Amino acid sequence: MTTGAMDGNRTVAGRISLGDVIAHLGRHRPVFHSEADLQHSFARALWELSPDVHSRLEVPQRTAGKAEYLDLLCIGPSTRTAIEFKYFTRRWTGAAGTPPEDYALKGHAAVDLARLHFVRDIARLERFCRRSDQNGLAVMLTNDASLWTPPGIGRGQTRDREVSPRLGAVLRTGRSGGRVPVPRRSRRPGVRRG
Repeated sequence: MTTGAMDGNRTVAGRISLGDVIAHLGRHRPVFHSEADLQHSFARALWELSPDVHSRLEVPQRTAGKAEYLDLLCIGPSTRTAIEFKYFTRRWTGAAGTPPEDYALKGHAAVDLARLHFVRDIARLERFCRRSDQNGLAVMLTNDASLWTPPGIGRGQTRDREVSPRLGAVLRTGRSGGRVPVPRRSRRPGVRRG
């Protein structure tokens, strides 16, 4: 799992640490059927751990006449947290959880695009979290180690190395005004960008 927190604040609505919610999920729901399943389970775990924090899924954020949807808004007594989720999986079939549940996860092949979409979520959070009483968290949950490990010896650099959220990396999306560029080598030949 990779997490990013605005200004280093990794608490949800000022009440509970992100790590505590993730640990609770890990004990009860270590695998999810989909990103929506992860979002719902996270909101439920948050309610179980901190009932005074209210969760809202798919909240519209209106800017410049356009609506974008925030995965989860957590509202505490005095602070709020905007959360974006990514659930990227490699193929896996098995049983997990308490009680055990059967899973058949699909494999997502475009690892570079998964990382790019995660970084774009971080940029979106920078736009959404302009309130002084709000922080933002980006959470990527995955069973695909290629999302957080560097390429092996003898393998070339990844196409997305300029925006790759490796563990411990500091990404500076704010300097681009919330826009995350597509790395030059990942653009399709013949496609021009204006």
